[in-house]
Amino acid sequence: LATQKNVQNNTYAMVTEQFVPIAGYLPDAYQKVCYIDPDGTNEIIFYYTQDTENGLWVIHYWLEDANGNFVENVDLQFTGTAKNGAVVTSPADTFISDYTYDADNPQNVSSGIVSVDSITHLHMYYVRNLAGYKVQYLEYGTDKVLATEKIGADTKWGTLIAETAIDIPNYTVQGNSEYTIEISVDEDKNVITFYYVENTITIIYIPLEGGSIDRATETVKVVTGEVQGSTATSAEGYKFVGWYSDEACMRQVSTDAKWVPSMTSATYYAKFELDVADLTITKNVPAASYNKEDTFVFNVDLGSDGSYDLTVVINSKTMVEKDGIYTASVIIKGINVETSVTVEEDTSWSWRYKVDSETQTQTKKIAVGDNKVIFNNTLDKTQWLSSEAYVENSFSADGTISASGIEFKTKKD
Repeated sequence: LATQKNVQNNTYAMVTEQFVPIAGYLPDAYQKVCYIDPDGTNEIIFYYTQDTENGLWVIHYWLEDANGNFVENVDLQFTGTAKNGAVVTSPADTFISDYTYDADNPQNVSSGIVSVDSITHLHMYYVRNLAGYKVQYLEYGTDKVLATEKIGADTKWGTLIAETAIDIPNYTVQGNSEYTIEISVDEDKNVITFYYVENTITIIYIPLEGGSIDRATETVKVVTGEVQGSTATSAEGYKFVGWYSDEACMRQVSTDAKWVPSMTSATYYAKFELDVADLTITKNVPAASYNKEDTFVFNVDLGSDGSYDLTVVINSKTMVEKDGIYTASVIIKGINVETSVTVEEDTSWSWRYKVDSETQTQTKKIAVGDNKVIFNNTLDKTQWLSSEAYVENSFSADGTISASGIEFKTKKD
């Protein structure tokens, strides 16, 4: 009925051909599709029926794409015949999944009059259905809701939606802070979830020389965590001074051994110093040798340099008698523990004293607790002076008798 069309060097995998109008004949289809087989016979055949009473009419369905343009879906195309002059109408309620008929589109042609001399074309336009979406803000690992979810406006499916994570105090986004999804007709799939992890702070505790701590570091969640703190313990011979926020120990934050800081990343230093103790110098005089006018002189070396740091005296008038012994003491306060102290009784100032040498000394290493040196005088009646005028000094490092006397502080203080 018409000359055959031949196509050479075709590069398409699929081709669509429309029928060729032939007067007095009707085709069996408005258009046909051929899927190309490189090794086969690729042929499209239109069959015609002689007919001078009926005309051809076609319904074209135009579907909206993601960019808002309309593209014909040839798979939905309808082809029919009707008597010449007949009015044909496309049903507006034709269901197309995920689309809605756009009744207000001015390009719609929903009816027409069939003619044997031409094809009657009807055009129906459909827009994409709308779907909502939501954005969730959850804690990573627990799915705890950290902020009210966002409900996005209804959007045509296929549209790309981009969302950015919001700032949540004390939390940090885990992973990407931006997400893009393509809106689906299935709203259950239209969910963007941002995950967050709780921020943490790190506190470091450092002991300086002279002690230890029970916790060197701790990492604490700033919302649900609790700072435990650290407790300082002084080593033997040392005392705890305080916690400081700087290594030079200029900014003290606490004097308590247990330090529980605020919820802030920081480093703290536990400071220790050599402990101090008192030294008691006691003078014991038998009643037979006691003279209320006597004065006993002691030179004290608080270090190892061999020089005396201070001189202290005990006056007989301060002595107290017990069991035939007069005794009095003087206390030197605040000596660093482990200090080796030398106490020398100076007898050179008075002729009433005579011993093997001009002085007698005791050395005491200061320890925590009581520290004592005791000097005992005994009467030597073989001398030419009266018993009240002559005594011999001797000492005992482990004497036990003591009494309160006069307190002195060192010259260094």
